[in-house]
Amino acid sequence: MLYHEAHLCPVAPKLTGIPPAHTLILDQNLSLKKEIINLKNQVIASAERYEETLKGELNRRGIGGEVYHANDILDSVRACIAQFTSLMEESRSNMQITPNSSNSYRGGAGGAGAQYSGPLIATGEDGSNRTTYVWGGQFHNIPENFVLPKMNLNTLIYYWFCGSKHPLVPPLKYARSWDFRNPRAMTSVLAQMKKMVSHVLRAATHVRFDLGTNGVDSLDKATRLYEAIIHLFQYGGTKNTRRYTAMTWKTVYLDLQKHKFKFVGEEQSNRVS
Repeated sequence: MLYHEAHLCPVAPKLTGIPPAHTLILDQNLSLKKEIINLKNQVIASAERYEETLKGELNRRGIGGEVYHANDILDSVRACIAQFTSLMEESRSNMQITPNSSNSYRGGAGGAGAQYSGPLIATGEDGSNRTTYVWGGQFHNIPENFVLPKMNLNTLIYYWFCGSKHPLVPPLKYARSWDFRNPRAMTSVLAQMKKMVSHVLRAATHVRFDLGTNGVDSLDKATRLYEAIIHLFQYGGTKNTRRYTAMTWKTVYLDLQKHKFKFVGEEQSNRVS
């Protein structure tokens, strides 16, 4: 058969000029390309499934992902606020029915729903229970209409450490200037009281007065402390003791300040030296 006859025959192989071995290689490359495309599609599908799984786990555990559980956190905060408001309302209700009736402080003036004012029980800085007061919409350590009485040094020691039962007043060591109706003036008064008491305690150490573990916890102990140290503040001599007994704590403080906060014995020792 001639070449042109063979070329026209539909079943005769075509001559391309490419060696048979190269044709086999091309066929293998085509198969390899298809496998690579299939593998790429599988990798992409696996990556998408892994991403969705990872996001789901992060969201489920609330540590990240797309949601961050912002709504859940907000709902929790709202629930806490609602619970706190309920507790406050319950406490207010309890305060309105359990004020200390032995005191004449106004409670709920103005009818139902008015703000409560009066004494409550609170825990002090030392862990002991003491009375605190609600007036003016705030908590205070002092009754609303309480005015400092005229006190000598003995009375100040007792009021500072023990307070008073009549009228019912917690220890003044807890008082702050804003506990009074005149906070600006009381800032200076309380500072002077605190400094006076600090020198009282220094005097107790000076005469080796045993305060014990409870400190000044009674009127009797306050009086014994006063009697043990008063001679250290009698700059005019110990003959006129009644004068110093009647002297207000503020006068004793100013006299102490005048002598540069030196006790009687300390002042004499400084002169000798």
